[in-house]
Amino acid sequence: MENILNSIEYGLNKLSIDSLKPMQEKAITAFLEGQDVFVNLPTGYGKSLIYQIAPFCSDYLPDKIGVEGKSNLQVAIVVSPLVALMRDQVESLREKGINAIYLGECRLEDLKRELNSGDCRFIFASPESLLERKDTRQLLQTKPYRDMICGLFVDEVHCVAKWGMNSHGTKKAFRKWYGRLSELRSLLNSTVPLVALTATASFAVQRSVIEELCMKNCRIVSLSPDRNNIRYCVIKVNNDLERNFSWLIMDLMDKGVNAERVLVFCRSLRYCRALYFLFRKKLGDHGFDTSKNQKINDDRNRLFAMFHAQTPKTVKESVLESFRKADGSVRVVFASVAFGMGVDVKSVYTVIHYGPSNSIDDYFQESGRVGRDGKESNAVLLVYKQSLSKCVSKEMKLYAHSSSCRRKILLSHFSTEADTPPAALHMCCDICTKVCQCNNCKVHDKPVSHAESSILCSYQSKDPLHNRNNKSNLSRAQVKELRSKLLKLRHERLHGATDTQGNLRPLYSGPDFTSGISLKMIDLIISSVRNGDNLSSSLTETVGVHDVDDILQLINNIADDADDDDDDDDSYSSGSETYCKSDSTSDSDTSIEDKMIDQVYLESDDEVD
Repeated sequence: MENILNSIEYGLNKLSIDSLKPMQEKAITAFLEGQDVFVNLPTGYGKSLIYQIAPFCSDYLPDKIGVEGKSNLQVAIVVSPLVALMRDQVESLREKGINAIYLGECRLEDLKRELNSGDCRFIFASPESLLERKDTRQLLQTKPYRDMICGLFVDEVHCVAKWGMNSHGTKKAFRKWYGRLSELRSLLNSTVPLVALTATASFAVQRSVIEELCMKNCRIVSLSPDRNNIRYCVIKVNNDLERNFSWLIMDLMDKGVNAERVLVFCRSLRYCRALYFLFRKKLGDHGFDTSKNQKINDDRNRLFAMFHAQTPKTVKESVLESFRKADGSVRVVFASVAFGMGVDVKSVYTVIHYGPSNSIDDYFQESGRVGRDGKESNAVLLVYKQSLSKCVSKEMKLYAHSSSCRRKILLSHFSTEADTPPAALHMCCDICTKVCQCNNCKVHDKPVSHAESSILCSYQSKDPLHNRNNKSNLSRAQVKELRSKLLKLRHERLHGATDTQGNLRPLYSGPDFTSGISLKMIDLIISSVRNGDNLSSSLTETVGVHDVDDILQLINNIADDADDDDDDDDSYSSGSETYCKSDSTSDSDTSIEDKMIDQVYLESDDEVD
């Protein structure tokens, strides 16, 4: 045991770190004893340090793991699901003077040269690059290189259960090589331990992963995933992007680069785009950082950005760098689940989900991006009608609809409770806030987050197009007039595409694209008027629509005329529900691209090497 403690001290000196947290030390000790280890620690606890220190500790005890008497410096293999995450880890280690390589960008000859030099300490790779590439398999089976490997570390290991297995034989595995990671064990020396790391694994997932990876006599190192500095909140809203995010637009307009950082998770790429274009339209030149005389109309200086599976690599890197830096321009990021795992961004204290995650595991991962320095933070879930689709798990639906403590519901999924509850009930969740009897709540109004109060206030104000009962002000005749004028506007847009007799010339792009006003768009507008949806938001969601202001002006003119119409019997009501229709288009209108992204990840070169 003394040798193990000395080896840990040796590793700490190599990394210039004073000490380990208790569970970090417990995990690395079990690893140095040659045991397989399942590590389940909260986001922000420092799981990555466990594999960062491992090869240096192994240098001190070469006879404990690997090959006895090994004189070469030891190397750790780290399996990770995301390219961006691996690049980030490699860069972080290199900044500390430690050589690491990302296998997806490395030729076999380069890898051999790095290993032979004795300078490379880490190999970061996806399951695909380790198992699907024959040259990598052959390398790991070659004794001189195989003997260098001190440990196999699988980061975000819940992906094994989530992606590597089919759903009871009903569909193909999302990333099949995750289901075959156990094959790596047969390529490495039998004495090499496997360390599985995650922040969100229920007991069922833990049991499944241990079995799938053939982990024998596995040591469990676990803490409750609870983050008591995060307050949870659910708000039922209309599917109205402008109304739901007008407060954030105003914050950026008023405060610019000094605005609070906010992370917005969207259920699909379509909503990422819709929010981006809405903010771009509303903010105009105010959407750029001008604090350092930076150029306007340079996307690198925008106050908001998108981050999703199809975002180019260089843009992702730029967005992350800016969002991380204290003086970075990016204050708001509209993200897909591609931002969820392993991305370490400090000084972000508000995360908003526009629609629920597919599962409690995903929600914990994504909401855990905030408050990583321990400061008070807020996780706000906006739920609109039909956002709780069949893709959303029963547990996630329960969380969204619950009238009891939301933190308890989240933690019950992991069969655990809060180790240290929040200091006051109002810091737990929106449900507990209602019953909090602390001195602050007795004297002052119930404390809520800026995001929560702003969104709730937006629903207390009157929509200019609708009366207080949220009824459309347009009569049947006026709705008919609106459709007629929209069709006329569409025809006028096509006028330039007609011959001298007024007949439509052949259109290679079709009348919908040429006019910018498709028949489905007209149906969408009519439906929005009837349901009480925000029209500007609906139009903004449709990329490629021309002259949105002209269309809105046409609608507003008819709405203004309706103010004098007292015929309530002919009006349309959206009812008294808290929320309204989720999407303007049906599932059949959603592109194949968006449906793929509505799954967990888009399997593209950006996300899988």
